[in-house]
Parts: sequence; structure tokens; C-alpha cells
Amino acid sequence: MYGQTYNQIYINNNGNITFTGPMATFSATAFPSGGNNPIIAPFWGDVDTRGGFGQVLYKITPTAVF
Repeated sequence: MYGQTYNQIYINNNGNITFTGPMATFSATAFPSGGNNPIIAPFWGDVDTRGGFGQVLYKITPTAVF
């Protein structure tokens, strides 16, 4: 991503993917959130999910992550 190679991803509970560490806490900040944690966020809602069941559903294939 942007010329950088990463060997792992973090699939977070707000529907975003980060590369250097998880992003699980709710923070009402503007996008991008800054810091040194590159992020792919197709929907930046930063929803407070603490009242949910704590599930993050995903599927990994040889060519994609859903």
C-alpha cells in the first residue's frame, strides 16, 4: 500500500483495516485519524460498537479479504 509492504492486517470492528496494529477504540475524530497506523476505511463511521456482540465477520481468500 503506497509503496509499503505489510505482512499482516488487522480487521477492526468498525469495518476498517489497519496494518501496524488494531484500532478497536471509539474516538470521534475526523478522518484520517492520524498517527502511524495506515488504514483502509471504505466507510468511516467510527461507530461505538461496545453494546454489540463483539463479532467481526470476514472471509479471506487467496486474492481478497471480504
